[in-house]
Parts: sequence; C-alpha cells; structure tokens
Amino acid sequence: DRMEIVRCALDVENYDYRDPKPLGTPPVLYSVGRLVEKKGIGILIEALKLLRERGVSFQCRIVGNGPLTETLTAQVRELGLQDAVLLAGGQPQERVKEGFREADVFVLPCVIAASGDRDGIPVVLMEAMALGVPVVSTTVSGIPELVEAERSGLLVPPGDALALADALERILCEPELARR
Repeated sequence: DRMEIVRCALDVENYDYRDPKPLGTPPVLYSVGRLVEKKGIGILIEALKLLRERGVSFQCRIVGNGPLTETLTAQVRELGLQDAVLLAGGQPQERVKEGFREADVFVLPCVIAASGDRDGIPVVLMEAMALGVPVVSTTVSGIPELVEAERSGLLVPPGDALALADALERILCEPELARR
C-alpha cells in the first residue's frame, strides 16, 4: 500500500497506427536495439538460419550498434545469411520509424544476460505495436505485461532459437495471425 507503480509509456499521438499490411515479398523482419547480449540478436540470427533451411523467404534488418557488432557480423557471415540479414548500425529516430513502416514483423528476442542484465519492457516493442506492426518477443521480465501471447503478439521462451523460428514462420505463413 506504500508503493506506486509508474509504467513507462508512449505518447501514441506521435505514432500513426496502421492495420498490419499484407506481407511483402519477401517479408521484412525488423529489429531495433543496442547490440548487447540481453537483446538476443544472436538467437535471432540462429532462428533466421533455421527459417532459411525450411525454405522460408525473408529479409531481416537489424538496427543498432554495440559491443557485439563484430561478433554478430561474423555470425551472419558464418551462417551464410549475408544476402538476407542487414546489420544497419545506428540510425536516426526518423529512419527507425520509417523502418517500422516498411516492416512486416518486428522481432526482439530478449534474454537474460550472463551478468543478470535484462530488459524490463522495451520501448521499441511499444513503438512497433503503436504503429500496427505484428511483434514476436520473449517471456523475459515485463514483456508479457505488454505483449499478450497469441492476442497482441507471439512470445517464446528466451534463448530458444527453434521456438523463435517456429513463431516467425507462423506469423509469416499465417496472414490472418499477423493481421490479428
């Protein structure tokens, strides 16, 4: 009774919602975040390799800089995904918002880092949802408070590349699910 919770939020007046668009050819997966362990981008790249092996077509744009830039670039190269995965580096906010408008799916596979560092409720998930972009994320921390599984997005266990690939394949192959 002595604690007050103040939730992080967006001013949705700054975001033009649109119903999810028909999937592009190939569909565009979009991720934004600092390239650090807790964002789970290495897991995303593993999942993208699985999608490619299944014959699922996609382009993935990852926006952000950080200490894992070289490691993730090497991972993309080692897995032969250079033609499908773009590590775009840091971008100005307007370009980030443009990327949301071009995206078919927003994906942020957060994990708990070895140090214990973790996201709370990432603002980029709020931004994607405010703009009407279907989201796929994980059950880390407060994310399930924002993304209701199977209702306002898809959630998978953190660190599970196979589950992430399955969720991405579902949303890419089930247009009604993406629209909903």
